[in-house]
Amino acid sequence: MSSASNVSGRGFRSNVYFFSLILVFVCVSAPVNAQMFSVKPQRETIELPGLVITAGVERMDVTQRDVALTIIPTTTFDFSADVLRVQLETGGLVASYTAGRGMGASNVDYTSFEVALASGVQLIRRESFQALLPFYIYSVNTTMTSRAAQITNSEFRQNALGLRTGLQAQARLSPRTRLVAFGTGGYAFSANGFNSNGGRVTQWDAGARLYVDGIFRSAGLTTGVMLHQRSYDVDIRAFNYDVHSLSVLFGVTF
Repeated sequence: MSSASNVSGRGFRSNVYFFSLILVFVCVSAPVNAQMFSVKPQRETIELPGLVITAGVERMDVTQRDVALTIIPTTTFDFSADVLRVQLETGGLVASYTAGRGMGASNVDYTSFEVALASGVQLIRRESFQALLPFYIYSVNTTMTSRAAQITNSEFRQNALGLRTGLQAQARLSPRTRLVAFGTGGYAFSANGFNSNGGRVTQWDAGARLYVDGIFRSAGLTTGVMLHQRSYDVDIRAFNYDVHSLSVLFGVTF
C-alpha cells in the first residue's frame, strides 16, 4: 500500500474516532443535562447560556523536548504561529477544533479535536457570586504532519483520554452581564494513533469569559481569553512535545 494511502487511511480512522467520541459524549450528556436542568432554578443561581458558539485566534508554540533523540531531523514539528480555534458549548458538553497549515520551518499542518463532558460540585452559592469544583472527562485527538513526515511515515498522531479538575468562579456584574474565571489541570492516557504505543499527557487550562445577555432578543455576546498547556510523555520519545497557547475568543450565546 502506498504512503499516501496509509496517510488517508489513518486520517479516516482518526475522523471516525473523533466523531464516534462526540456521539458517545452526546448520548451520555443528554440524560445528565436533562436531570441537571429539569430542576427549577433556585434564586441564588447564576445561570450560564445554554448554547455558546465561539471562534478566534490562538497563538500556539510547539516545542520538542527530546531533540537529541529525533532520528530524522526533518520530521520535527516545532513551530510558533497563529491557528484558528472554534468551540461549541452546550449543557455539559464542550467541543473544540483547532487547526493551522504550513507552519514553522517544516511547514507543519496541525489539527486538534477536543471533546469534554463537564460536571461540578458547588462550593459557594450566593446571589451575585458562586464557586464550584468542576470535573471534566475529556479526549484530545492531535495530529501534526508535514510532507517529510508523510514520506518517512513519522507523523504525530496522539489520541488522549483523561480527567481534569480545578476551580471555577462566576460573578454577576449586572442583571445582563456575568464574568466566569477558571483554572483546571488534568492527566490523560495517550495512544499513538490506534497502536499499542502510548504514554501520558498532562494538561492545564486557565482563562476568563465575559457574557452579555439580550443583545438581540434571546441572543447575547461573549468574549474571553484562555491559556492552554499540554505536555506529552510517550513511549516514542521523539514525540515528546510541549504545546503552549493563548486564545482570544468571540462568540454568540443563546
